[in-house]
Amino acid sequence: MVIDTALPLIFDSGLAPEINNVGVSSDLLQRRLTIDETNRTPFESFFQAALELANDVSGYQHASDIAQVNFATGKDTNQLTLILAQGRADSSLNFMTQVTNRIVEAYREIMRMQI
Repeated sequence: MVIDTALPLIFDSGLAPEINNVGVSSDLLQRRLTIDETNRTPFESFFQAALELANDVSGYQHASDIAQVNFATGKDTNQLTLILAQGRADSSLNFMTQVTNRIVEAYREIMRMQI
């Protein structure tokens, strides 16, 4: 089973070509997570997916920082690039926060169970 974890099309669509030129590698943009279900435990698969989510959020934050610097220094005068990068970073961080909260709540619920 192969799960695509590529960053959204903002980087590949031409809307933000300057972001691609400042250190975000195409390997990061097109990364694929391959899960071998026969050799991995469910925890390992879940842990790997959580690491991928954290890496994606970090990539969005980094792209947003680059877009802010480029806009502030005048290298990029397109406000749309900045707004899209900030929106994607904010949305991904909110999503990761919600996932984390749900995981913590599930853990607490399991710990309250009596055996």
